[in-house]
Amino acid sequence: MMRGVRGLMVGLMVCSLGFSQADGNARAEALVKDAVAFAKREGKVKLLEATNFASGPFHLKKGDSLYLFIYNTSGLCVAHGAKPQLVGMNRYDAKDPEGHYYVREFINIAKTKGKGWTSYKYPDPKTGKAELKTTFVTLQDDLIVCAGAYSE
Repeated sequence: MMRGVRGLMVGLMVCSLGFSQADGNARAEALVKDAVAFAKREGKVKLLEATNFASGPFHLKKGDSLYLFIYNTSGLCVAHGAKPQLVGMNRYDAKDPEGHYYVREFINIAKTKGKGWTSYKYPDPKTGKAELKTTFVTLQDDLIVCAGAYSE
């Protein structure tokens, strides 16, 4: 009986971790879709401002790890909701700790599929440690609009 209960508990924990990541991915995709709708309604310049502005709707909120970041199709960071100091930097050659060129992957997904998912390691604002991040990428005009969720 104890083994069955323990197995059930482990199974529930694994499922809850999966739902946590799925929930994070859904939030990331929803944030990107909200940003695209905002850009269509308010314009590209307003979207970039809203992302870079600390109290803007697409900027990192205290206690959360979800934020928007935007590149052009050459790898130039044009808005970043957590690290505005990256704006203006070409990050085409940015690599994660495992050597994955994640900005190149954003560009590839945007140019070949229009939208999609990729995973890489990136510092989680909550922990400061490089954690696995799954990012949703979509092409909006000449911008690559992205948001990602960290694995729990």
